[in-house]
Amino acid sequence: MPKELELEISKLYIRGIKAEDWAESKEFRCGNGSMDNFLYMEAYEEHIYRHASTTLVFYEEELAAYFTLHRAPLKFQLGENEDEKVTQDALALARLAVSRKYQGKGLGTHILKEIIIRNAYIHNEIHIITDALYEKWKWYNEIGFVPLIEDEIDEENPSEVVFMALELLDGKLIVEFIDPY
Repeated sequence: MPKELELEISKLYIRGIKAEDWAESKEFRCGNGSMDNFLYMEAYEEHIYRHASTTLVFYEEELAAYFTLHRAPLKFQLGENEDEKVTQDALALARLAVSRKYQGKGLGTHILKEIIIRNAYIHNEIHIITDALYEKWKWYNEIGFVPLIEDEIDEENPSEVVFMALELLDGKLIVEFIDPY
């Protein structure tokens, strides 16, 4: 079960990355060198060119986490016919990283559920997709994401990442709207 937030919510604030964040972002350590490097070497450039949007999460003025979002196509098959594929734009969670100091306190869960998913719903997103690191896929699954390629979660031959999606459409609401009786 994802952990509840153990930090005071009133001490959290978020904002888009700025040029002046470079020095602080260089000190960010989450335990994954690729995630750390992206923050100080690529995130701002991706942000200003609008290839992706990186949001910083602060706790008491200290950089505690960040996440990066962008648009990506999601292709899926309709029914049994493999030739009938549909492509929809999806919100892609490219990165979600929590600094070592704040790991295990429910901050990642709070960011994903209360900031990313809530805002995606408000902005009429249908799907959120992500390439979850293999060691994190079960956490995403507990939040509601489902693996889209079964072979990637094979414990005997695990993939580095697991392609996952969260559907935000509420089927019950659609059925109630179409047939309210």
